[in-house]
Amino acid sequence: MRTACLRGVLLASLVCPIFGASITIGVVLTGSSPTFNRTLAGSPPPGLSSTGTNVFYSPISFTVDFLDTFTMATSNPVLTGGSDDTFLGLYSGSFNPASPLTNVLQADDDSGPGYLSQIVRNLNPGVNYILVATTFANGVTGTFDVTISAPEGTPTVEAIPEPASLAFVAAGLAAMWTLRRKRA
Repeated sequence: MRTACLRGVLLASLVCPIFGASITIGVVLTGSSPTFNRTLAGSPPPGLSSTGTNVFYSPISFTVDFLDTFTMATSNPVLTGGSDDTFLGLYSGSFNPASPLTNVLQADDDSGPGYLSQIVRNLNPGVNYILVATTFANGVTGTFDVTISAPEGTPTVEAIPEPASLAFVAAGLAAMWTLRRKRA
């Protein structure tokens, strides 16, 4: 297996190919991150959440160049409020935070270990997917990783960050540096 990108580098580059491995994206949610009313879990989600009505989020736009089953999962959460409860929503084509049920394929709350999210789904080549990484409850900030795994021995996956995500790179890196410095 060969991974062509290191954690955190993806948001600074436009395209990050991998070969039969995975891409890990560091998500940073701050008080200045955009907010939306997230969906409920489901495939497709049956409605909007009454708990996550104003959650911070980070969109991750990507495409795949082969038909196969992919795993999208959260890990390593360091979130405020003592809860490490993440949430993922997968969209096809486009994501509009003002209309979160439009184009949503699947959303997950706790299919990963503990309160971590995981979506396992067949993805089609050439389709723009947007994976919206967020938290279960309102007002939660912090960091966590999102990994998009490709089956071993398959062609490339390319992840392309949303333009809004690039604006948060500097703030996110500064926040991560501050958190790590405070721990030390």
